[in-house]
Amino acid sequence: MASAIDAALQRGWHVECWHDIGNPMPSRPLDFPTVANAPTFRNGKVTFREYRGAAELVKLLRQKSVDAVVNLTTPLSVSVVDFPDRAQRPLYVLLEPSPCDWIFSIKHPEELKQVDLFALTTPYWIEQAVQYLKELSPFPFTEEMEVEFRRKAISVGWPQIDQLSLINPASVRKKWKIPDGKPVVVYLNWPDHTDYGLRVEMFQATSFVKRAKVLVRYRRDWKNPLDVLRESHIRQVTKALRKFCDGNNAYLIVKYRNRDRQLLPEVQMADKVIFDESYYPHSISEVMSIAGLSISYFSLGIRDSVAAGVPHLAFDVAGMADLKARPQEKISYSRRYSKPGKLWNYDGVAYVIDTKQILKQLPEMFLSDFPLEQKASGDYYEKYLGLPSNNANVFLDVVQAKIKIDISLNSP
Repeated sequence: MASAIDAALQRGWHVECWHDIGNPMPSRPLDFPTVANAPTFRNGKVTFREYRGAAELVKLLRQKSVDAVVNLTTPLSVSVVDFPDRAQRPLYVLLEPSPCDWIFSIKHPEELKQVDLFALTTPYWIEQAVQYLKELSPFPFTEEMEVEFRRKAISVGWPQIDQLSLINPASVRKKWKIPDGKPVVVYLNWPDHTDYGLRVEMFQATSFVKRAKVLVRYRRDWKNPLDVLRESHIRQVTKALRKFCDGNNAYLIVKYRNRDRQLLPEVQMADKVIFDESYYPHSISEVMSIAGLSISYFSLGIRDSVAAGVPHLAFDVAGMADLKARPQEKISYSRRYSKPGKLWNYDGVAYVIDTKQILKQLPEMFLSDFPLEQKASGDYYEKYLGLPSNNANVFLDVVQAKIKIDISLNSP
């Protein structure tokens, strides 16, 4: 969102940031927006407003003090209040933050109606959104809903990419005291997978006692306890990765989000551990600006990696690539991440290795075994990311055009 805000300020637009202080996030306090945490923009200052929950949001919308409201989600919880008709409020735009993440917050079909414009990344993600809405919505996603959604959906690229132009890799190395010329590997941490099932919980258990507790919790899921005990765990994987980095004389950065909990094996293998120290430019963009390879467990951070010209390696452990539904959600849905030609498995850009390869082959491999090929990277970029630059202005042009259309339709 910051790149879009800065681009709007550069155009001389009046920009307001509205902060919902009525929906605390006790499990993720560092991610909860506050005025004090707002970044500094390069092209001007914004006006801040605070409101409490859906009812006060609706009041702000009815004031029509702005021409458009841009959010990363549908209007939260507005189904319990009277949402104003289009003529009584500004244009409401959903700007996709991370592909299809917004879908998981939708609880009622009315929320889709309340969005006037779905600004999604590329045509591919529009199609994925339709598929996810059909598979994952807690309500039937009808043909009529699909037609209406497609009418309001448009691809605008990914504005966050634009902030890469603000980053000086040499300054990043100097800030974190990383020697010039030393290869850098960025490892995006293992997120907590409690309640995802026996295999993944066994993988993240960092001690024998914790593994025993997981076995007791999932005792009804045992097929062959010996097979489960033979499964790899995160300590083995981090040791293999450390050997790979040592063999390539590479500096290993472990990158956490503020909401993630640290795991001892990850911290022990790292040359440096970094959280979200900056929001604009974002720390994930800073680490990728100096990386030669990024690694994750199918993190969407792969987009930040490829945007910065860095190949990505996905670790397929405990069946993560094709994990079925989380048990507590009871949704018949498969992630299908291992399929060739997809986001995390794209020859010349993104690679996948399984547990056996991690433990036996990775320590002897080279950074050059995971190249970023120009043609493949360009195709990947166009399909999944958008434009190499100027995405924010493409988005703003779309918003401005929509506002002009609405004004002409409502003129006497």
